[in-house]
Amino acid sequence: MVDHVSCVIPFTNLQPIRNKLDFKGQYSTSTGEITTTMDGLIWEHAKYNNLKFQIRYSLENPHWGLIKFSGSLHKFWNGVNYDDLDKYQLAQSINAICSAIEVLPEDVELHSIEFGVNVPLTVSPDLVLDRLIFFKTRNFERQTSFNGATKFGLMQRCSFSNYQIKAYNKSKQYGLPHHTLRFEIKVTKMQFFKNKVSRIVNLQDILEEDCLYELMNLQIEFWDLALLKEDIFGYHPTLSVFQRDCLDKYISDDFWRASLKKLEPYKLKRLIRRYRQTLSHTNSTTFHHDVKQEIQMKWNELRNPVN
Repeated sequence: MVDHVSCVIPFTNLQPIRNKLDFKGQYSTSTGEITTTMDGLIWEHAKYNNLKFQIRYSLENPHWGLIKFSGSLHKFWNGVNYDDLDKYQLAQSINAICSAIEVLPEDVELHSIEFGVNVPLTVSPDLVLDRLIFFKTRNFERQTSFNGATKFGLMQRCSFSNYQIKAYNKSKQYGLPHHTLRFEIKVTKMQFFKNKVSRIVNLQDILEEDCLYELMNLQIEFWDLALLKEDIFGYHPTLSVFQRDCLDKYISDDFWRASLKKLEPYKLKRLIRRYRQTLSHTNSTTFHHDVKQEIQMKWNELRNPVN
């Protein structure tokens, strides 16, 4: 569900976190002058259980200041993020962090958040990733490496002003024996959630059932907006010649990319809807539908764990 976060506690007592972590600052080796921020604040860094922490304070008031931290709540909890993190484990992770720095979850502001699920597949994730063409009005950016590493295999990404969507081969990243596709939304500016999620401002909000439900629906909606080209093996006898001719065009990446450039959004949506309706009358792969079903099943499983 929720994985990477970037958080801020604007003004708080720094002594509890100093007692917990070993902070280090930066200074000039030639003058010995302490490095400060643009507004003259001293800043120091520390790491704790896969999270990066930063404190900022003034010399006039060194015991009170700002705390920032970022990292994977999933990895904070168990060191890896290729397995599942249900809502109870998410709550325990958040409560452990807040307890360590002696703040309440509702006092911790969210500045960015990444949410998604690890989707189990019966085929290699690369077969699905290789067929993604565009999302909304943008082509997917195809990558075979990430931050210089090739262990991620194939990744498909779409970047916008305040968010990204990413889909990649999780099983190849970690050398897993089973096929796992990771599909996630990375929100870089919280205004992204306006008119999409009723409230998501602090860490307490993401523990609420309503918020998790809305995040699930948002991810399902975004998967629906991704065009995935299926492989067609045969036509149903009821298909007209015109529909078969259309399907012959639909199997071309160039056709879809040209349509993306020249068609208005509402016409493009209509074309995709026609493609999917016609596709239902063929013998074809069902990757898009199967992944959508698995996304919803995984979210429901994590929101309502059996144990």
